[in-house]
Amino acid sequence: MILIDNFLNDELLKNLNDIDIYKSNAGIYSWYDKKEPSNPIETFIEHTAKWLNIWDNVEGFEYWTTFSPNDSYVDWHIDCDEAHKESLPENSTIFYGYPHEFLGGMLEFDYDGTASIIERFAPLYNRLVFNPEPEKKHRVTRVFNGERVSLIFSGWKEKPKLFKKVNKANQEYVLSILNGDKE
Repeated sequence: MILIDNFLNDELLKNLNDIDIYKSNAGIYSWYDKKEPSNPIETFIEHTAKWLNIWDNVEGFEYWTTFSPNDSYVDWHIDCDEAHKESLPENSTIFYGYPHEFLGGMLEFDYDGTASIIERFAPLYNRLVFNPEPEKKHRVTRVFNGERVSLIFSGWKEKPKLFKKVNKANQEYVLSILNGDKE
């Protein structure tokens, strides 16, 4: 893992300080094909991917936000093509770009594959966590109080099946796949 605190300067960070960016994209998987950014999230992805030197290594980026209220958590999982579970991204990045206040909600990575050794990261404001090992299981511990907010993106060598027929105007297809309906 690569951990970078105070990742963005104030000028770049202010573009991500609108809670509606996170609420309106929470749990919605979107695709950024590296064309001209169409929103602050895609602008952030372009800036970050170039800074991390991963921009040229992928076809594009899947992204989503989380808005996790009190009592929520995310169990152990591996980020993958969420509709088809067949392929993994090249990497994943999580960023905490909203000044949230909460208790809990730690990001944990299974270091040895048995969950007996855990890498734990506090979700601090303006912190970036880069994971070059997408096959590594991770989770988010319970949020005990407040609301945890994050932005996640994954770089893909090839566009996942989830997005091959889908664009932002066709979210019903995405939701039907995620709900277990097959093509």
